[in-house]
Amino acid sequence: PRSVEEDDADNIGVLGGKKKYVGVKSFDRRLQTEHYVSEFHTEFLNYFEEGQAILGMEHVDAVAYGLERATGSAGCKPHVAAGALFWFTVMTTIGYGNTAPVTGGGRSLIFTLGFVSIIAFTGLIGQAGYVILTIADDAFQQHRWTRVLSRGLPAVLFWLTMLVLYMLFFAQMTRVYSANRHGYDDLNLYPFRDAVWFAYITMTTVGFGDYHLSHEEFLIGDMFYLPLIVLLGFVWLANFALKLSVFLMELLPVDENPLEDLLVRQRARKTTSDE
Repeated sequence: PRSVEEDDADNIGVLGGKKKYVGVKSFDRRLQTEHYVSEFHTEFLNYFEEGQAILGMEHVDAVAYGLERATGSAGCKPHVAAGALFWFTVMTTIGYGNTAPVTGGGRSLIFTLGFVSIIAFTGLIGQAGYVILTIADDAFQQHRWTRVLSRGLPAVLFWLTMLVLYMLFFAQMTRVYSANRHGYDDLNLYPFRDAVWFAYITMTTVGFGDYHLSHEEFLIGDMFYLPLIVLLGFVWLANFALKLSVFLMELLPVDENPLEDLLVRQRARKTTSDE
């Protein structure tokens, strides 16, 4: 039989886990990591015993005392790979939301270096998209049957297709990554539809946070290929957006600007009324 203290510790440990991880699914779909729950249990029991044995608290007060002080982070150590992944989500504006700075210093770092990183990343992706798009258009112009892919609606549909196919590739890659990291052979444990959803919210930088890369399981070696794959997806998205904007602009007459004409007429009407 289990003691009341053990039952209380389990209940409060799970509660603490839910408070920290509710609504968040890492690739292995756990609501809390084993490390966090274990550390929380250990801290809670220590504070619980301190409350009863040293401070002379009643059982209920000792439970509350332990709950207020246990954090589950006493055994935490700096995780370089996790920090790199967090900064990558800041720089790319993905921001899954599973981690966030809570101290003034941490938020100041995001306000300053984070903003600079976002600007630098935007310029980098824009330039990379321009280079790849220029090379691709030049290659299309080399052959008569591919020239149509360099402009207009065919170009928009081509880059949209490339983006969708790349999302499907990234989705499957995340399933394989998850299986290798957690040591299982059945990819169905991570449904393909969920992987596609994760790929979409990542490539579009929506980053809802319902699915995200798990920081505690991220390794230094992962930084040498996962971010590069994501960045290439951003390039496909940028190329599609650029071709779409050019196509939409071509639909309007070059010598007409409806918005500018409207503003000119409004200014003329206001000048006439003032006179």
